[in-house]
Amino acid sequence: MKIPPPEMKSKDLSWLLDQPIDTKLSLVQHHLSIVRLLVNEILSDDVETFCGKRYSHEKPNDGRYSRWGYNPGSVKVGNQRIKISVPRIYDKEDQQNKPLESYDELRELKDVDQSLSNAILHGLSMGDYGQVIDTLYDCVRRRRDSFGLSR
Repeated sequence: MKIPPPEMKSKDLSWLLDQPIDTKLSLVQHHLSIVRLLVNEILSDDVETFCGKRYSHEKPNDGRYSRWGYNPGSVKVGNQRIKISVPRIYDKEDQQNKPLESYDELRELKDVDQSLSNAILHGLSMGDYGQVIDTLYDCVRRRRDSFGLSR
């Protein structure tokens, strides 16, 4: 099963976990799609921290921030760039878009080593999705100790 890239640009890890086994196996063969899902999960967590859950009336930060669409973007994994849709956050007090720190950090990741790819593929092949998430979060955490991500 081939999943079209435009459809994958905004999917996250919860989407993958809800899919049938043949879709999961197909994605294991195309590990860059898994990385895209994990990146989307990290960006979604960052947006939720500022804007709250989608469609919720309970807004953190006294409703200062709002979701404001998406911009095209990319993250480099190894020697390849993965296209993603980067969520935008609007700061109502400053009347400007707020950059996502997690996206900036992901763009600055240098040379994701082979051990990271192996750990992700091993976790997926064993059905240990928690290991996959932990591996990516650990990679990001190594880059910056106080990254501000929640699990």
